[in-house]
Amino acid sequence: MGVRWLMDWALVAAIIGFFTVCMLFLVSRVIIQALHDGLDDLDAKIVAALQQLLKSGMGDFEPPNPIQAALAQFIANKVDSKSQIVEAVVSDKKS
Repeated sequence: MGVRWLMDWALVAAIIGFFTVCMLFLVSRVIIQALHDGLDDLDAKIVAALQQLLKSGMGDFEPPNPIQAALAQFIANKVDSKSQIVEAVVSDKKS
């Protein structure tokens, strides 16, 4: 009776495991489909918003800040400047 009892519970555990795996697979498919549908809907909304924005015009933009423009030009000049390269000279030091 002991071995037969163990085999019955092993069969029940195998069936429950099989159904659990099947349910997880089905739930994952439903979630994936819902995500695809949501992303398609979001994509359509973004396209509609961009088309409306392009039709109505982009509006006025704020002009660049003169201080920011000067700072950007200063940084660009420093990066592009090759005259600031200092060559190293190795010399022997005698004590």
